[in-house]
Amino acid sequence: MSYEFTPSGKFSVKYNGNTYKRWKAGRSPDDKKYWKDDKGNYGCDCGAPLGRYHNLSCDCEQCPICKGQLLSCGHMKVFMTKEQRVEAEKPKMRRIMEVGVSKG
Repeated sequence: MSYEFTPSGKFSVKYNGNTYKRWKAGRSPDDKKYWKDDKGNYGCDCGAPLGRYHNLSCDCEQCPICKGQLLSCGHMKVFMTKEQRVEAEKPKMRRIMEVGVSKG
């Protein structure tokens, strides 16, 4: 079975008047999270090869805005497409509706 890596999200955004570009795998200032396999190839948990963008939910990607972990710093939504933001809100809305129904 072959695996086709497809990065997700926006790769460059304007935020508070500045333009920020996501780093490609292996190019960020914090490359310590990359592992090296027994053949000497570097990689990441999301499958991004060196020089390609991460999947947006990858825990290896560093935020170009605050330099924290993009997955948990709060800036990830800035790099999401409109469709990704809508999808991300669905579980949250389901939880709100479930709580409302159980109280009702």
